[in-house]
Amino acid sequence: MRDRIEKWKQMEVTNDPGASDYLKEITAQAQAEDKLQEMDEVLRWLKCSAETRLEKVEKSLVAYRRKSSSL
Repeated sequence: MRDRIEKWKQMEVTNDPGASDYLKEITAQAQAEDKLQEMDEVLRWLKCSAETRLEKVEKSLVAYRRKSSSL
């Protein structure tokens, strides 16, 4: 299971279009095998990844606004 999660993380990092479907497979397997602890790891990683992406967008917007206001 951990190997599959690591593969999924790599798919996410490279913006692989199959990452969402692969995550669905992993989730189904985790539920069938009662391995919800592993899915907690996935959720933590997703939250961290989303926070990082949002921070980048916020910084980009701030930089754009500063540039626009100085024109």
